[in-house]
Amino acid sequence: MRHRRRGIIPVLAIVLAAALGLGAGCARDEEPVELPSVLGGAKEPPDQELFDYTLTETEQGEKRWVLASRRMERYLSQEDVQLFDVHMQFYRDGRIHSTLTSLRGTANLQTKKLFAYGNVVVVTEDGRRLETDELHYDNQRELIWNEVFNRFTRDDDVMTGYGMEATPSLDYFELKEEVRATVADREDKQPEGTHDEPSP
Repeated sequence: MRHRRRGIIPVLAIVLAAALGLGAGCARDEEPVELPSVLGGAKEPPDQELFDYTLTETEQGEKRWVLASRRMERYLSQEDVQLFDVHMQFYRDGRIHSTLTSLRGTANLQTKKLFAYGNVVVVTEDGRRLETDELHYDNQRELIWNEVFNRFTRDDDVMTGYGMEATPSLDYFELKEEVRATVADREDKQPEGTHDEPSP
């Protein structure tokens, strides 16, 4: 079954259309990643460089998320730090409920906003998966969003579209434009060569 529709698709419609899902993983190759147009390419050596960098956000003593990066570069002339090989885990009730990975990213240490780009993948613990080229995380609103192409899957069901807004857990998920859904046929089929016994 295939649907094509323009407009905002609420998460309820997505859930009813298909239970969608997720695996894990992200390419970690050292391939060059093209810098998005919203970022400037700093050519001078960084003022600060840290390896195995970690940033943790807590609320009332409980973890909300942990951001890890293989390398962090900081320029005094820029508000955001540059991140390489991003791995961000989101927590709920003390347990990890989703993980975001990307090749590159930037983070504002004051607002705690994140911009991830390059093979961005969000994976939930129950098997939902979001794949895209770039993704913003708004720490104050606790939402992820973008304006680019997205692929959202669960099991054999797939939904694609441009522009999205969601919670990091993907419990709430909204695609905005050119939405298409492919839903796997789950009707039980009898094996060939068998038949139902006639009713008495």
